[in-house]
Amino acid sequence: MLVKKEIDFNDILSISFDLVNNKKFIVENISGIIRTILVDEYQDTNELQYKILSSIVMADKKIQVTLVGDTDQAIYGGLGGVAKSCDELQREFGIKFQEGKLDGCYRTTQRIVDYYSNFQLKSMKIQAVSDIKDKMGCLVYDNTISKSKLFEKIAYIVKNELSKGIPDNEICIIAPQWWLLFPLSKKIKELLPDVKFDAPDITPIKYDPMNVFYLISKLLFTESGKSIKLRKRVANEIIEILTEEYKICLSEKIDPYKVLKVINSISPTNENGIVYLQEAITKFLTGLGINLTVEAYLNKAYEDFMERVKDRVKKNYLSTDIDVFKQCFKEKRGVVINTFHGVKGEEYTTVIAFGILNGYIPHWDIIINKPLDYRKDETKKLLYVVCSRAKENLYLFSEQGRTTQRGKTLLPTDEIVELKYEYDSIKEIRESGSDFNNYKIVDEYEGMGKDLRNMK
Repeated sequence: MLVKKEIDFNDILSISFDLVNNKKFIVENISGIIRTILVDEYQDTNELQYKILSSIVMADKKIQVTLVGDTDQAIYGGLGGVAKSCDELQREFGIKFQEGKLDGCYRTTQRIVDYYSNFQLKSMKIQAVSDIKDKMGCLVYDNTISKSKLFEKIAYIVKNELSKGIPDNEICIIAPQWWLLFPLSKKIKELLPDVKFDAPDITPIKYDPMNVFYLISKLLFTESGKSIKLRKRVANEIIEILTEEYKICLSEKIDPYKVLKVINSISPTNENGIVYLQEAITKFLTGLGINLTVEAYLNKAYEDFMERVKDRVKKNYLSTDIDVFKQCFKEKRGVVINTFHGVKGEEYTTVIAFGILNGYIPHWDIIINKPLDYRKDETKKLLYVVCSRAKENLYLFSEQGRTTQRGKTLLPTDEIVELKYEYDSIKEIRESGSDFNNYKIVDEYEGMGKDLRNMK
């Protein structure tokens, strides 16, 4: 981090606390210009953040403080998040808090609300007050499907939801960890080539907006006539990094327009993305009057960047076709693919969650190293977050066939198995052959079969 001139966020907090704690004039100056402190998702606040805020309030108790959150969604305890009680907050800040509860849900059906309320740690009746509050939607839990069939089944559900008129960005597929999602992302794009996905990809160029060569690549592999404001901003960032970080003296004529002019003058001369990238970066730097053989620090960064690109291609068996490199920077829209933690705070008409297995949720670290009560609480909070992302339809999967490194079968998460609930069910009926398009989905609501869509 020192080499990259970066600082850890926790170090920023620690230094900030030391300053407000040891330098009285700093906290007095800050408190003098603040009238109100508003904290959202307060259950994710860590101890140092509480201490910094309370130091400011202690300096001027006329500052109004409002904290809003949901202790049932306190899923960042492992990263230091602490959901403090009202009494604890009053002792921390030295002021009186008035506690209130909001019991209305403005986005979800009552059925979904009643379901995720099963995972509350402190029971509180939540009333759906949305326009869709009385809709039945679909609520499915499947713990029988094999992992080898899981991705196809999810594809069927996505296709069916789209056929009902649900926008692609209102559908979300989630799992506990990214490594579970990468193969899904690849397979589902093959099964549904006409569907857009906001999905993770393993690409040759890793996202690294602080790296000057990542920014140069972004300009090289995106269309010159589009997103002009964004391209000008990236060009300006390139100039700033070259002059401030690498201490390169650029000509006074080098401005964002000149950077873009040089970029736009470079045309692909090779279909191999790696070869083209090397040639294009050299041409670009030459166009700015920079000689890599002279700028040793910049040259080292360039060699490291290219080495990482080659390693990612080799390690992940990626194509070197130039179009694959262009995919790195394409704006992603469509069906969302993300982790359980990644969708916290978001909402979708349809949520599809898989990997609900002991060892994933809760994670093995919690199962092995924490007391049973802690494990149950953490699992319920994460299930609460997962299920409350759905506005109308919720599909949950504890797929079979996943094992530990030693070959022991992973079982469905205890906390969801213990829940006695009458779910809807989806049955796949093979009409002919084994092709993906030769399946029909039948949805059964309370035992009544309803043919939703022939997928052929």
